[in-house]
Amino acid sequence: MKPTKKPSKSPSANVPSHLESSAKKMAKFKEARESRRTLLTAAHQYIIEVLASALGLEDTVAEEFVLDSPSLAAFDDFFAKGGAQAIAFAYQESKVPGIECGRTFPGTEEGAKMLRLILANIKQTIFTGRCFFFTRSNVDSAISAKTIHQEIALVELDASGGVLRGQRELLSKIYLPAVSANEDWGILSNTDEGEKIKKAFTSAISNHIDFLEEAQMMIESIKLSKASGIDFSRFVTVEDMKAAGEDVNLMRKYEKVLMMWYKEIDQVLTKSDQIRKENEALGILIELKHWKKMCAEFSSVIEQTKGAEFKAVLNFLSANASKKIKIWQDLEIRLTEHLNEAKDSVKLLSILEKNCQPLYKFNPIAMAKTLQLITDLIFAMGYVSRFCSTPERITLLFIKVTNLMLTGCSAYITDNGSSPIWEQETEVLIKKIQDCMYLLREYQSCFYKTREETLKQMAAGKSIEVSGKPIFGKFRRFCQRLEKISQLMTTVKIFSSLSHANIEGIDFLAEKFQNIYINVKKDQENMLDHGKKAFDDEFAEFTSEINNLVLQLEDFMSSSISKKRSFLHALYLLQRFQKLNIPRLQVEISKNYNLILKRFVSELERVRKHYEFNREDPPLCRNMPPVAGRIRWVRNLLNKIQEPIRNIERNSDILTTTPDKEVVQLYHKTAAEFAEFQKYHHRVWLKEVAELRETLQVAYPKIQELLVSLAPKIQEVYQETKLMQKMGLHISEQAVWISLKAAQL
Repeated sequence: MKPTKKPSKSPSANVPSHLESSAKKMAKFKEARESRRTLLTAAHQYIIEVLASALGLEDTVAEEFVLDSPSLAAFDDFFAKGGAQAIAFAYQESKVPGIECGRTFPGTEEGAKMLRLILANIKQTIFTGRCFFFTRSNVDSAISAKTIHQEIALVELDASGGVLRGQRELLSKIYLPAVSANEDWGILSNTDEGEKIKKAFTSAISNHIDFLEEAQMMIESIKLSKASGIDFSRFVTVEDMKAAGEDVNLMRKYEKVLMMWYKEIDQVLTKSDQIRKENEALGILIELKHWKKMCAEFSSVIEQTKGAEFKAVLNFLSANASKKIKIWQDLEIRLTEHLNEAKDSVKLLSILEKNCQPLYKFNPIAMAKTLQLITDLIFAMGYVSRFCSTPERITLLFIKVTNLMLTGCSAYITDNGSSPIWEQETEVLIKKIQDCMYLLREYQSCFYKTREETLKQMAAGKSIEVSGKPIFGKFRRFCQRLEKISQLMTTVKIFSSLSHANIEGIDFLAEKFQNIYINVKKDQENMLDHGKKAFDDEFAEFTSEINNLVLQLEDFMSSSISKKRSFLHALYLLQRFQKLNIPRLQVEISKNYNLILKRFVSELERVRKHYEFNREDPPLCRNMPPVAGRIRWVRNLLNKIQEPIRNIERNSDILTTTPDKEVVQLYHKTAAEFAEFQKYHHRVWLKEVAELRETLQVAYPKIQELLVSLAPKIQEVYQETKLMQKMGLHISEQAVWISLKAAQL
């Protein structure tokens, strides 16, 4: 008989039943995931794309994270009419989802965590990362894909430091500034009642921010260590405690616990007294936050000292007259004093902080308007609070105000860092610098005025001598730096005219200035930081190089002018240098002008001598008639001296000295003589022409007519008349008649 063959098993028979079950579950979960994917609409995709953009993820990655959720019901509820007003997401470390999400995460261990985007439940999810809330204000209609971008808004909250901290940051840095900056309040605008409502609303936000801050401080406050090794329920009566106090080891245990708490509390108090390194830009705000934190810590410690264990230890040691009780009592007094100081400081600084709000707006003019009130408040704190009644505390508050103003001025000058100094118009920058200097003057005026009034009002024994030196020293140095910046920018603008100067040979000086400008422009970071001396060294070097450039420019100007043979050309060149508008050249321009003026005087004297020598018989051009020739001759002499003096008079700002005026007087005297010479010969000529008309008419009896004589005098009158007309002189009717007759003949 052949052996019986065993039936072969199918491949699936070798697979364990639990693996087969897992595969079926995975297939089922994948099918459910794909089913969820088919439910995604354009509205779903819009939200996914916004989340991906905010997180810097690919749209597909964000979509897969959303599909990890077992249900999309939250979306449906958010989109539906009358549905939820918000839908939340969190991007934070969470457990790696299991196979029920419909996909696997190879390489991850069971229970491991990964950074992922989750569809959150606001009531159940513990937020520890970046949170995103999509909200809508209108639930009367369903959200459609076409209008979703108009119907919903996105709010992001960073809960990495805690939800309370994240909510406070969101309100204080986004919502409160946005509400404060809003100008369109609809029907609330421009009405007294509306203003009250707006202030109440803003105040409510501020109060909620303060509440969140205090709550956060309480959570983070000091926790005293727990006592161990002691059964506090053993002793009820004083007699029991006294009897147990005979046990030396037990007494030591109780004293050790009390000293443990003592050291912890003493450490808190000592730390609060230490000098803090602060952000100067926050000013009074950081001081207020510090005292709020101290108040929360001291209150927390005192509350803990009222606990059952603490009282049990104190009662036990008191019943047994332990020497450690006196040490604790001294510490308790210190703790109470610190708490009272913290509460008092919080109360006063809160009032001061509200009035310091304009200092955060980075506008020196707006800051100046509130300085008197701030100054009055700080001095008032000196005699209404025993904790702020020392010169050191008052000075510290003023220094914080100063630091806040310095930060605001720096932001004002640079448009909050968006406009570097070198990229601004010089006039705009100088105006900003002047505003900052005005703020310092107002600050000093308010301070010294209030200080004097306060000293008069306060009793002699309680007067507080507050020095202005530590308060204004930094601000003064800052303004000194601003003055240097102003000088630097003004100098750069003035000497930039060299690049556009139409003066032959000045190019090498313009190039030299450009090199100076490039070198000083390299460092922009240290310009407003008056604590860094690098800029001062660079400014000193810049000033030295500009001084050398001015000397070279003066030499070049004097050399160029001296080479001009004509004093008129020299004057024109001098005026080109004057148009550069470089104030430091003014002295040298005046010197060169005086030299040119002397050359003009020499020319004027030469012309006068020539006139005096030739006035009786002037040298005339060839074929020039005598009268018109004399007039043209004297006019040419007048033109030689007239154009320079008119040019000088147009620049009357340089005619300031007595010699200048004497030269002008000499010119006017000479010009008057020339004008009189012209008038005299013109007048004589008109008279001669009038007499000549009668003699030029000759009678011929045979033909019984008067005819014009063709004598040479007619030709002369004709020529004179033509020239007189060209020179714009008056022509008589006789001269016109003779000229017409001569032309006809």
